[in-house]
Amino acid sequence: MFEVRQDFTLIQYDTPTKLDSIDIYCMADLHIGSPAFNNVLWERFKVLLKEPNAYVIYAGDLMDNALKASKSNVYGQTMSPNEQKRFLANELYDHRDKIIAILPGNHETRSSKDSDAFPIYDVACKLDIEDRYRQNMAILDIGVGQRPGTAKRQHHYFGCVMHKTNKTMRYHYADTIDGIDFHVSAHTHSPADMPRDKILVDPHNKQAKIKPVETIVTGSFMDYKDYPVEMALRPSAQKFYKLVLDGRKKNIETVGFRL
Repeated sequence: MFEVRQDFTLIQYDTPTKLDSIDIYCMADLHIGSPAFNNVLWERFKVLLKEPNAYVIYAGDLMDNALKASKSNVYGQTMSPNEQKRFLANELYDHRDKIIAILPGNHETRSSKDSDAFPIYDVACKLDIEDRYRQNMAILDIGVGQRPGTAKRQHHYFGCVMHKTNKTMRYHYADTIDGIDFHVSAHTHSPADMPRDKILVDPHNKQAKIKPVETIVTGSFMDYKDYPVEMALRPSAQKFYKLVLDGRKKNIETVGFRL
């Protein structure tokens, strides 16, 4: 019987062993349907995914999904929520096999609260990647490359992805999960690279060692107009991040870039 995967069910995603390293783009906050959505940046980003070693994590608020009860202006949207969902599925279709995880954000969960609808889950089903959908939090197990002297064994990187966390929780929630190599969150539209080192006790080798944890807050695809101007909010930097995972030795790096 088919079972919707729960938050604690790991997403296991193995990349081809022939790749020496992979780039995982950590993306969120497209807000498709908002007049502030920057489609030019989105088109530039999709070009990056054509590289054979490029993969992506989508961490929510892919749709603006304005409803009458929400703060967003439903009458100012460029397309209806249903049109946003169809547009998103069409945009993700060609690189669906490169999507490691996809989650909703607070904008999509408006529909869940109002009418028990789950638009990002519908998109995942349309793309046939519902096994890589998680409602609140995705815990990832990513196989990369090939360990020296082995035929099939890969390096494995573990991570946690979620949409909405406040600034304090980004640090402390990352610390609640032992063994992860990275933590990705979104929501604030304020991109940040906040690396952390943790003391890891290794019971197998009877030693303690320092373990790095890459902690990322994703950027957004929104221009500075409408709501942030009305609320006199500071413009957000349109900067994005990718994780570079080494396939020959266990090493992870965060790289920031602009489109």
